[in-house]
Amino acid sequence: RSLPRDYPLPSCSGRTQLCDDELNDEWVSVPSGSEDFSYTHYRKNQYEESLFKCEDDRFELDMLIETNASTMRVMEGILEEL
Repeated sequence: RSLPRDYPLPSCSGRTQLCDDELNDEWVSVPSGSEDFSYTHYRKNQYEESLFKCEDDRFELDMLIETNASTMRVMEGILEEL
């Protein structure tokens, strides 16, 4: 689905010309089917429930790993300056 024309796009100071040419700023993903959690009549079986929990846990772990890696990169830069 395309964003409305009057939707304010956030600015990004770190973008290059390549980013502007290649990254998507106009289209968004819209959940459908079992991904749409507003659909309350859908019942998940135990396997789907386990799959959703596993996906959530993996996403959380990926975020923690990336946060720590980012912090390490910043700290290494500060250590080199000392």
